[in-house]
Amino acid sequence: MHAMDAMLARAEPFACVMVLNTTGKLNHEHRKRVAKWNTDNAEALRQHCRGFAMVVGDSPVLRFVISSMLMLIRRPVPHSVFSTEAAAVVWVRERLRERVS
Repeated sequence: MHAMDAMLARAEPFACVMVLNTTGKLNHEHRKRVAKWNTDNAEALRQHCRGFAMVVGDSPVLRFVISSMLMLIRRPVPHSVFSTEAAAVVWVRERLRERVS
């Protein structure tokens, strides 16, 4: 979240690739902090963030679960879940071109 705060502070268009560590679990407190941060920064995210790409890795089940959760959470910006970082980077670059050009 500190890195995201720094990106928002620049007030410039950006997109983000997050590589999720699927070996550990996010505890309830961390999930609450992330949800609050998203709520508190929703307007700045809408203005500057072109998208979030999440890389989950080799687990199709986990990708499905995370994709389903994101549909319910309704993030303030476009998002997608990927199995590889390369695919996520392609998607992020497309998002940046769509809105900036």
